[in-house]
Amino acid sequence: SNVNGLSTWLTMVQSLCGGKLVTAKNAGIPGNTSKQMHQRIFGDVLAYDPDVVFILSGANDLSAGTGALVATLGSVSTEVWVADMARIVASRGALPIVLSQLPKEDATIGAAIIARNATLAASCAAMGVMFIDINAAVREANGTWVAAYTSDNIHPTKAGNKVIARTIYTAIQGLLPTWDRGTPAMDYINGASSDRWNGVANGTFLPATPGDTAATLGGGWSVYGGIARTY
Repeated sequence: SNVNGLSTWLTMVQSLCGGKLVTAKNAGIPGNTSKQMHQRIFGDVLAYDPDVVFILSGANDLSAGTGALVATLGSVSTEVWVADMARIVASRGALPIVLSQLPKEDATIGAAIIARNATLAASCAAMGVMFIDINAAVREANGTWVAAYTSDNIHPTKAGNKVIARTIYTAIQGLLPTWDRGTPAMDYINGASSDRWNGVANGTFLPATPGDTAATLGGGWSVYGGIARTY
């Protein structure tokens, strides 16, 4: 499902922020449509009194097998559900950040998703809501996935999540607190933090295959002690 785990874009964004996003909860459920996300937003998201809410939706609103973009309830489209979720989040005092829908394997569907994302971006602009186009960072010109960034044409790989995380971090870094107390220290051997200020979950920092060097990692990723530590 790629919703939970240490290699997700959410965990990577949290790490890139250097401890400024102290805690993060992924409320995603595999297979959920935009309508189902809308129905769960109070109990599964706003009940935790968040400061920031990332909204990524739309993949499961696609008509299976036909490639047609379908509404999830009558004439209500993905864009409407997402826009209303952003409105609800803002009304509760949290900052909504809407992410574009990710690509698909078919160019026809991919083009339709690009058009849908443009509509969603316009809706967000009209509402004054931040919109981040992660789709553009992981797709080819025809709207399909960059092959290295997905293994099933639905979910991003670890490499894809790195690109998505960097895209999001670049967009939001101006919103983060100005203080910088450094990245929380981690015990990579035991998977526990040695830093009493560390509020992020143990294991946030991911060791790559022993023996990896900077040359085997994407741009901007660091190597410590001769072993790659990616985040």
